[in-house]
Parts: sequence; structure tokens; C-alpha cells
Amino acid sequence: MIVRARRLMQHHPMLVNSVAGGAMTGLADATAQFIEYRFSEDGSAAHEPADPAGIADFPGKRTASMVAWGSVMGLFFPRWYGQLDRWFTRFLPKLVFHQFLVSPTFNCLFLCYVEAVRDPFDALPRMCSRVETDWLYLTMRSLPFWMSVNTMNLYFTPLPLRGVTMSCVSCGWTIYLSWLGHRRLGEKTEIE
Repeated sequence: MIVRARRLMQHHPMLVNSVAGGAMTGLADATAQFIEYRFSEDGSAAHEPADPAGIADFPGKRTASMVAWGSVMGLFFPRWYGQLDRWFTRFLPKLVFHQFLVSPTFNCLFLCYVEAVRDPFDALPRMCSRVETDWLYLTMRSLPFWMSVNTMNLYFTPLPLRGVTMSCVSCGWTIYLSWLGHRRLGEKTEIE
């Protein structure tokens, strides 16, 4: 089984990374929705599910949009890691460049994507509000997490496996990211 997976990864790396990214992101979002639902039912949640009527009317719409996001990220990151290896021969500059470019950019893109998927015809004001409300908070929390993960990934993981490794690790992060991105606008997040 492992031999077949390695062979598939060698012959079709973009497909494998895209499918793995979509699957892990979908699993993470489904987990986030389950946690939101579970806590909101017994009244102990800090917030209610982001769009209970929308989820009930369109089963899986939110998860499908997250699968699409993860699939695109699965296509982007393998090429990005290859480009980083071409640009940088030393580890520390590669890590710092990657972290301080990718984390803030993708946090902003994700928050805008969530609002665009929610209602594309009225998205721009919500995108601006979401970025203003959550971007700094999210970026300050993502930098230490991803700095340590990327240290391990860029230093120890072989290039062909970096995308899949990041998809697996990001599954846990995406639970938090999905919760934050899909919560109702106006709920406070405090920078401590």
C-alpha cells in the first residue's frame, strides 16, 4: 500500500496533493461544524454556528467550499515549495521568507474567500469587515504555529512529501481557521 502511494505521488504529485488538501480541509471543516453544533446545542458555546439556516438549507455547502479551498491550496503549495528550494539554498532565509509572505497573505485570502462564498453579490463590505476584524488576530496566532511546523517541514521533509505533510498538519489548524472564518461578524476576538 505504501509503495503504491509513493508511486502515485511520484507520477501524479499535483493530483495527490490537491485531493489530499481537499480531503483534509473538508474533514477539518466538518469537525469544526460538529464542534460548533455540539456546543451550541447545550448552550455552552462561545458562539452559535455561523449560518445555521444556510447549513440546514444547503447541506454540505460550507464543507464543499472548504474542500475547494483545500484542493486549490494542494495545487499551490507543492510548486511553491519547489520554487523556495530554487530561490534559497539556506534554510533560515527560506523559512522567514515563506512564513512572513504566505501566512499574512493566505489569512487575508481565506477570510475574503469565506465571505465571497457565503454571498458573492454582497461580499465586498463583509470582506473588508472580516479582514479588519480578524486578520491581525489570526495572523498573530498563525505565525508561531506555522513557524514551528514549517521549520520541521522545510528542514526534514523531502520535497515531494511537503504538500501532503502540510495538508495533514493543516487539518488541525483548519478546524480553528474554519471556526474563526465562519463565525458571525461582530463576535469579538481579543488580541491578548
